[in-house]
Amino acid sequence: MTARLRIHRGYAPADAVVMLETGELGPLSGDVSEFDVPAGTHILSLKIGYLSGIPTRITVPPRTVLEMSVIDNPDAVLPMVQGGFVKFAPTDDPASPTLQLVPLEQSA
Repeated sequence: MTARLRIHRGYAPADAVVMLETGELGPLSGDVSEFDVPAGTHILSLKIGYLSGIPTRITVPPRTVLEMSVIDNPDAVLPMVQGGFVKFAPTDDPASPTLQLVPLEQSA
């Protein structure tokens, strides 16, 4: 079974690439990009050149659309050194069937 991710590019540059686990889904070339993914729990992240966004655990039920936006990460201390200057967040559209995004724990 499959599901769909609908991602609003927001703060991400147009050459940002959406990663699902360790594979590339594709670039965020438009204001909104859609990707079909297997239903279930996944690790989603952005690759921006040699930097990356905050990895996020998502759970998508079969035949649903998970809508999210890329936002600025105000918690990034040294984003150009450690990455993580953007992260995923549920879209602000209350009519959207969004699911909660749970950022992965950073290992110490």
